[in-house]
Amino acid sequence: MKHLNPTGKSAIRTFVVLGLAVSGLFAFSSCGSIAGAFTKGKRPSYIVNSPKDVTITKDGKELDVALELFAVTEGYGQSLNFYTSAIKLPYKKATTLQITSGDRTGTVDLKPKGTRAIFWGNLIFAPIVGHIIDGVTKNNKSLQPRYIDVESVLNHVPLEDWPRQKKLKRIEKKKIKKAYM
Repeated sequence: MKHLNPTGKSAIRTFVVLGLAVSGLFAFSSCGSIAGAFTKGKRPSYIVNSPKDVTITKDGKELDVALELFAVTEGYGQSLNFYTSAIKLPYKKATTLQITSGDRTGTVDLKPKGTRAIFWGNLIFAPIVGHIIDGVTKNNKSLQPRYIDVESVLNHVPLEDWPRQKKLKRIEKKKIKKAYM
C-alpha cells in the first residue's frame, strides 16, 4: 500500500499546479467580466423622483421596476441594506427609454460609458490584462445617466439641465433614509 507523504514530490507538484491554475485564472480575468457574469449582462439604472404610477418601456415592452440594493451601512455590529427602485438593462449598447406617468410621457437616451469602479478594480487586480479584456468585450461600461430623474424626463427638461448625478444620488439616499427611520 502506497503511503501519502504530504511533504513528498507529488504534494509539492499538486500545490504548484493549483497555484498556477489560480494565478492563471486571476491573470486572465477582468473586473468587468466577473461583474458581467454575476449580473447576467445587465446593470441597474436607478429611478429618482418617480411618481407611483410610472411605467418605463423599451422598444414597446414594459420593463420591470424592481428594488435594487442601493447602499449598505454598518455600525455597532449591525448591517443595514437600503433598496431603491431601479431597472436592469444591458449596458453595452445605447438605448432609449420611454417614461409615462398619467398623461405625461418623455424619453431619455442612455449611453454606455466607462465605469470608474471597474477601471480602478482592473488597475489594482489585473493592471494590463483586465483593461484589455474589458476594452475588447465592453464589460467596463454602464449606461449613463445612471440616475434617471423621472420628473425631468416627464417635463421634457434637457439632460444638461438635470440636477447633477451626485445630487440625484443624495436625493435618493435622503428619501430612503427617511423611509427607513
